[in-house]
Amino acid sequence: MASAASASEFHVESAPDTLFGEQEEENVLTSDFGALSCTEMNFAGEQSGSTTTSEFELEPSSSGCVQAGIATKVDWNGCKYQFTSNQIMHIKCPVGKLIEVTTTGCTTTWPPQTVSAGIVYTNLGAGKGRYITAHVSATSLVYEEHGIFCKNKTVLKTNGTYKGKIKIKVKTKAGEEEGFWWE
Repeated sequence: MASAASASEFHVESAPDTLFGEQEEENVLTSDFGALSCTEMNFAGEQSGSTTTSEFELEPSSSGCVQAGIATKVDWNGCKYQFTSNQIMHIKCPVGKLIEVTTTGCTTTWPPQTVSAGIVYTNLGAGKGRYITAHVSATSLVYEEHGIFCKNKTVLKTNGTYKGKIKIKVKTKAGEEEGFWWE
């Protein structure tokens, strides 16, 4: 079984393409300060060169975010989610950058890290309407809280969670939808 899973790859009908995604169900990132959710969460990326790849990156953007019932600002700071064909997700950030979640009196920072469990891909649709849904149910994420209202000020924690579902589709450079699948 393991060898079959490691042989899986992502496929598009032609390249280069633009990847785009949206939360299909609420994506929730949880720290000791509370659960972060956003009314809108979108993702963008590029698939260039080949019609088959073992990984792709999506850059998140969000609005309408709330943590612990308080309006919250999320600075993605150029960080991206890198999905691999062997169902691992990496949070990658530019050097010196972190994901920053700021609520009155508490900022939670999420550094680059690897989510090695809790990622499942589902192929949906048919033909040019094929797309992938990434189901994320990750635990043991690393974060740090900073501020007077944080539960654990400036203590590195490893009990963060991320749960959600992301619908990922592909469009050609001309804007036409393309089939995107994992096998």
